Amino acid sequence: MAKLLVTMMGYPGAGKTHFAKQLAEKIDAVVLSSESLRNVLFPDRTEQTTPEGNVIIFGIMDYAVSQILDTGISVIYDTKTNRRKERQKNARIARNHGAIPITVWIQTDKTLTFERTETREVRLDQIRLTREERVERNSDYLEEPEDSELCIIIDGTKPFSDQFESFQTQLQRLSNHVPRTF
Repeated sequence: MAKLLVTMMGYPGAGKTHFAKQLAEKIDAVVLSSESLRNVLFPDRTEQTTPEGNVIIFGIMDYAVSQILDTGISVIYDTKTNRRKERQKNARIARNHGAIPITVWIQTDKTLTFERTETREVRLDQIRLTREERVERNSDYLEEPEDSELCIIIDGTKPFSDQFESFQTQLQRLSNHVPRTF
């Protein structure tokens, strides 16, 4: 399999991290989590999502992605990339390092994602959010992928075995659209 840079997309609570971790095991990829970095670098929760903090977090992630891709290993960029410009930036990084950029869009109903964020146990790799912050994050703007983006759509309500089967099927179909230079 060619090396991939998998970029995650979907609302908080859709199942992005859950899918990313299990996918990494199946395709021998490294997962880079923005929330894990935030918790390590900014133990004070009030500093975790400042504009300055974002510059640091994503600078580190982009550097690490480049270094890992150069070793020939696929990377899963585990952060919410719901904006087109974020996905385009990741696609440029992938292409500059000989990887195929894939966006995985975990789709779930917004009501379900809010319920999940309300009831789930907060892990070390998650930002601890108040109820108001969760509501705000669930109303984030989401820009649907353009036809030019290589996007795999995953049903966030299915078990991972079904999701992985869907991932493989869609990846195979997308491989017909990948330029031969990869």
